[in-house]
Amino acid sequence: MSIRKQVIIFGATGNVGMYVIDYCFEHLDKREFDLIAVGRKEKQFFSENNIKFISVDISKNSDFEKLPKDNVFAVVFMAAQLPTHESFVQPERFVMTNILGCLNILEYCRKVKAEKIIYTHTMSNIAATFGKEPVIKPRIPKNFSYRGDHSMYVISKNTGEELIEHYYQEFGLKKFVLHLPTVYQYRRNRFWYVNGVKKFRTFHRFIDLAIDGEPLEMWGNPNSYRDMVYVKDFGQLVHLSILSNRDEGYYNVGTGIPTTLKEILEGIVNVFSPKERLSQIIAMPEKSNTPSYVLDIQNARDELGYEPKYTYRDLLLDYKKTMELDKY
Repeated sequence: MSIRKQVIIFGATGNVGMYVIDYCFEHLDKREFDLIAVGRKEKQFFSENNIKFISVDISKNSDFEKLPKDNVFAVVFMAAQLPTHESFVQPERFVMTNILGCLNILEYCRKVKAEKIIYTHTMSNIAATFGKEPVIKPRIPKNFSYRGDHSMYVISKNTGEELIEHYYQEFGLKKFVLHLPTVYQYRRNRFWYVNGVKKFRTFHRFIDLAIDGEPLEMWGNPNSYRDMVYVKDFGQLVHLSILSNRDEGYYNVGTGIPTTLKEILEGIVNVFSPKERLSQIIAMPEKSNTPSYVLDIQNARDELGYEPKYTYRDLLLDYKKTMELDKY
């Protein structure tokens, strides 16, 4: 009987992590791979689906003794301290989780002779480029603000990327960096913190308003656009990176398709509003909105065989289905 390869996913209990675990559990060949979810608190979803879970605080080196020592093939590193979960995050927590935690994971990879690491990186590190380039290419120079609630987060994630580069060059640990914009998915929590202030997540708020037949405000230019990537297409990129025979890769997580603000709101009304009480879209061009962006995904197509499966309408329909099932 052949020994199965271990795939360990850190950050499996997060909003995005739950979808990625589910996608990989469904698509990885169970005759070849064992999947292990790692986080701080077990979810009922894991036990219901016979997915092995191990509780690990990545900032504590001793916790890694709980993890497998043999046949570790791939490590997916999605765990992170985010600035949006609390009104104020002590700077050392970004260091402990995003830098020391990254170093601990890399040392674990080295000691158990893992073949590859897949690292999720934030596009906040190029946020100042949005609206200035027609298409965002992979591996463009970093361009971000050293002020605001995201600065320490971005600095810590950039440091994690540099540590991974060192382990790639020094120890031959294969590396795949997945560069993430906003990844859309259903979540119960409708709030986050922006510079310490609790606010509605705009996209989810629009859906709630549409369900109630309330009007939606369309701020700024209706033809401004963004790349609306669904969480299951992100799961596809993780899955393809696990299977890839390449030594390294750096990929934008996107669709390559610009969806305008007008199309975003019209889609939400079409899918979520009651037919007898459709939400009205109220144009407010005097209000400001976020810069436009669309992502170049050609190298992911060429090198991994990635092809986004979810159009914007597909995203909305699957969001609605997941919300009704309350799957996670």
